[in-house]
Amino acid sequence: QAKQVRIYLDDKVVAKHILFFIGNTPILYFPYYIQPLKERSSHATAQVGKGKDWGYFALTSFRYYFSDIAKGRFLLDYRTKKGLAEGIDNYYSIKDLGSGSARFYYTNENDSTSFEPSGEVESKYRAQVRHRWDMGEDTVATLEFNKLRDQNFIKDYFYKEYEEAGDPDNFISFITTKENYTATLLVRKRMDKYFTVVERLPEFRIDIQNSRILKALPVYYKAETSGVYLNKTFQKVEPSQ
Repeated sequence: QAKQVRIYLDDKVVAKHILFFIGNTPILYFPYYIQPLKERSSHATAQVGKGKDWGYFALTSFRYYFSDIAKGRFLLDYRTKKGLAEGIDNYYSIKDLGSGSARFYYTNENDSTSFEPSGEVESKYRAQVRHRWDMGEDTVATLEFNKLRDQNFIKDYFYKEYEEAGDPDNFISFITTKENYTATLLVRKRMDKYFTVVERLPEFRIDIQNSRILKALPVYYKAETSGVYLNKTFQKVEPSQ
């Protein structure tokens, strides 16, 4: 139920002071909520099954939309061999500052919620931010930040993502594209001790496209120039107990 509901035909529903109930018991409160009417994707999803490493599992998600900078889905998952896990995938768009996503996922693995725990209790999480900003007609800034509390966390919980992207990356880049050249500034930094990373602190590169020197002669000039400070950081393995 909601204290106030406004319906904009063929556009959206805006509700204020919403309470969600199970039976007669209120379980959740939102001060403000927007529900687009044109979106056809499911607002709640559930996937159940059984796996070697997870045991029986149920993965659920619930979509939300508060504004252009607060929309996404809540995650609530259960695995009999690992226990309860929860997370949020938030997607945003900020006028003149770009768009991106912020994701967080957490589990207290093998705690009392596990039906058949597979090891010692350990808190694990992943935090990720991705952002793209079109700074002008010819310059794009890209940021990716990842922080993990376990080397194999993505492999264990998001295997499809692991297959596609491999180990997580941390970088910020600026790319400027002009008619005759492209310039790139890249900074890559290791954030977790679990991975071997070649850091670039920073790297600058300029690529000059084929340019005709003399109109009377078929003579062209092309150049690729780069400068970089490289620092290779090696994986730190914690000694076994």
